[in-house]
Amino acid sequence: MRGVKCLTMFALLGTVVITPRLAFADTLRTWQSGDWQAGAFAANDTKQFSQCRASKPMDPRTNVVLVYSRSGIWVLALMSSDSFRTAVGASQSVALSIDQTTNWTITAKTQAINILDLPLAAASPVVDALRHGRQLSVQTADGHHGTISLDGTDRMMNELMQCTQSYLAMEKGGTTPSFAAGQPAPAAPGAMSPQAPSVPPPQTIASPALELAATRIASNLLLQAGLPNAHLLSPAETPAALKGLGASWTSAAGAGSVVVLPSNAGPDASQVALAMIVGGANTCKGEFAAGRSTSLVDDTLVTRAFAACSDSSGTRNVHYFVLHRDGSWYIVYAVVPLEKPGANANSPLRDAAFEAVAVKAALYQ
Repeated sequence: MRGVKCLTMFALLGTVVITPRLAFADTLRTWQSGDWQAGAFAANDTKQFSQCRASKPMDPRTNVVLVYSRSGIWVLALMSSDSFRTAVGASQSVALSIDQTTNWTITAKTQAINILDLPLAAASPVVDALRHGRQLSVQTADGHHGTISLDGTDRMMNELMQCTQSYLAMEKGGTTPSFAAGQPAPAAPGAMSPQAPSVPPPQTIASPALELAATRIASNLLLQAGLPNAHLLSPAETPAALKGLGASWTSAAGAGSVVVLPSNAGPDASQVALAMIVGGANTCKGEFAAGRSTSLVDDTLVTRAFAACSDSSGTRNVHYFVLHRDGSWYIVYAVVPLEKPGANANSPLRDAAFEAVAVKAALYQ
């Protein structure tokens, strides 16, 4: 394939997970449950499903994470950019209060300098209180403290249990994991191939109709964009994460993909774009930059986002363009322009030029 370097796509959730201790892992799928960001994960070494988890911010530096592992163990964890003072492997007490009426003191273990976990027995009264309470307050012995709302936590915990049970059933020869009707469509991670980026799509809703629509839109895009040496990738070359949902393309100016998502993939285009940014922030291990904006192109609202990560392996930049009309699909374009000094000045893949042809290509509908 022509001159497009192999890049790694940002997953929608971070790669650090709890099993019940936290370890590096692969993201299998993600979804939004109220104001919780949820996902399913596999162990990085064995690639075997390990657990389903959800997180939400307690303050700008600390997230509360709730995990349901493959062994049926609940774990409450804190992940913070402010290091915990106890040594890795050491323990400290954590005070939990729900609705300021029920209190527990639990011994937590420092799994890493910024990760503290609190294993909870399956029948623990804390688990039941989390399901039915309105507010959780947390106070660690070394000074980390804050509160979160528990609205929607009962539903989220049910989703985590169903998620884990579904993956375990699949290991025994069952079907692809299924999820409750009405649950927001989950997004699964994809790897950016040497030819094109893979937009993280919902695995459980893939269909020939969506893939056909994405392929036609991608064909229209290449015809109208005038990209040099552009062509669609064959089914064998297309990243596995796009199968049934999207199409990939490559050119001498850069590479890209088109994914078509059903209308329930998110509350609006802004949230779909935000999911891309959140995924990048959680997985980038170096300097991270991102942004989101909107513009009106030919009476069509285009939501743009970018995510850039610079680490020891280099710099990776992905540009997203999300289009949506009421009652219709979300169309998500992902673009990786050619990284070459001066190449973007007049490139057909610069944002203003690309979004114009992206809107026209989407008129396929």
